[in-house]
Amino acid sequence: MATTRITFWKPGSPAIVLLTVFAKARNGPQHDDVNRAVKAKRICQTEHDMTVTHTFDRRS
Repeated sequence: MATTRITFWKPGSPAIVLLTVFAKARNGPQHDDVNRAVKAKRICQTEHDMTVTHTFDRRS
């Protein structure tokens, strides 16, 4: 059974930004996947206005 890793960023507001999802391999860190998550965070910080467009309510 494969393990899934989800990378996210919490920018200080109530929002949580999903950055990437990838399968975790057994042989140490996945440098390409981590680099992709870091790049996604940089793009989010510089190019998006952080307007919340989707919400998830666990109580629903």
